[in-house]
Amino acid sequence: MLPPMTERDQFIQAQVQGMLQPGEQIRGMAFVQRTPSIIVMMLCYWAYFFMTTSYYAALTDRRILLIKTSMGLFRPKIANNGIEEIDLSTVKSVSLGGFLNNRTIDFDKKDGSSEFLRIAPWFKLCAGQGKFMDDVKGTVQALPQG
Repeated sequence: MLPPMTERDQFIQAQVQGMLQPGEQIRGMAFVQRTPSIIVMMLCYWAYFFMTTSYYAALTDRRILLIKTSMGLFRPKIANNGIEEIDLSTVKSVSLGGFLNNRTIDFDKKDGSSEFLRIAPWFKLCAGQGKFMDDVKGTVQALPQG
């Protein structure tokens, strides 16, 4: 049985519904961030605040749609400040890293570039937050290689 949708799940679904391609389906939703590397954060703690971008993410069977949002005092706002996407057909492999409630999803792309998203799997902002990382990896592995 699926957990009940949170207010943020409903927001994400409403934002991406019109962007889905024919036959494309949402597989999971989560709150994620793009942050500077751990080394940069250790050298300059303030880098975290100025170099972090927060997103609500919708994983589909083809893409990760990232809804840029801003942070409130204690949690992210429910706001759409722009959409970005990661086309999963451009991803060669996904690796999961980090520890405890500070995990990363690393994307190695077919063009040689890479990017990563940071996720706190224990947060309950979205119903699928805890399993989002595994869902991303499984979705990429299930795509036809070409």
